[in-house]
Amino acid sequence: MTESTMQAPPRLTDIPPAVAAAELDAVARLAAAAMGAPAAAVGLLDAAHLRFVASVGLPVDSLPRDDALCDRLAPLTPEPRHTHDLLQWPAVRAHPLVTSPPGLRSHLSVPLLDDSGGIRGVLAVMDTQARAFQPEEQVRLQDLATLLQCALRCHEQATQLSQLALTDALTGLGNRVHFDRSLEGELAHAMRTGEPFSVLLLDLDGFKQVNDGFGHAAGDEVLREVARRLVLQVRTGDAVCRFDSDTFGIVMRHGALESAEVLSQRIRRAVAAPIALSGGDEVGVGVSIGAAAYDDSVPSGKALLDTAEEALRQSKRHNEHRWKVFMGVR
Repeated sequence: MTESTMQAPPRLTDIPPAVAAAELDAVARLAAAAMGAPAAAVGLLDAAHLRFVASVGLPVDSLPRDDALCDRLAPLTPEPRHTHDLLQWPAVRAHPLVTSPPGLRSHLSVPLLDDSGGIRGVLAVMDTQARAFQPEEQVRLQDLATLLQCALRCHEQATQLSQLALTDALTGLGNRVHFDRSLEGELAHAMRTGEPFSVLLLDLDGFKQVNDGFGHAAGDEVLREVARRLVLQVRTGDAVCRFDSDTFGIVMRHGALESAEVLSQRIRRAVAAPIALSGGDEVGVGVSIGAAAYDDSVPSGKALLDTAEEALRQSKRHNEHRWKVFMGVR
């Protein structure tokens, strides 16, 4: 289990497969046609590989970073790179892509750059004949690479916006929209398979007093810390979301009411631990929890939430007189 953070901007390797299939393949085809070459590829670099997310005429989908041919294809500088005859390089001469189909002999590659000028991939064309690529061909491939970078940047921005629409900006958790979508997905799965799942609704006890006594900035710190602790208690795949103010929701996959109660106890203990504020004070809050589990008698997600909300109201009434705010000395 990992701590909750705002989701990082998507990497190029995170672009949905449909995007690669529809658009990156088109760029690879255009590059091959524009250069009169039988093979072309869009390659993206990660720590271990040059991954061909789109290609024409290549029988492989990646090359290890320490591969001799990868070393020739992937530029180390933001300038076009070409090889007139791969056979002149002893380390490449015996490479399977050179000695067997497609039988590569020459290449021209242009780096794909990120916003800071770092190299994140490559657009390359490869030929089965030894040939010298002309300056105008380099310009042509560079133009295609520039258009490709713009398209990738647009998809990254669209993905970021989509993530933001489902994310609570303060805590980095999912928001109510995310919760509702998760609930719908689990409900559909449960109705098909009969497998139970649970929803938990949580409301902090004593949070208003933290806000009143220490200010809203302190309240924000408490919410972020509570969010972090919640994520540490759930399993991978469970959805932890913040609805508003100090109200949270959890969609617990593959768990009946007994499992939800075990999780509730862990959450109560985790949240109750004192919270150290950046200003030097220490505060404490409690949490009221209402849970409901799906079974064959549950007709809808709304009915499941109604049951959880009623359980939360009962828990809140029970806990109202029990919460304490722990105040330290500056």
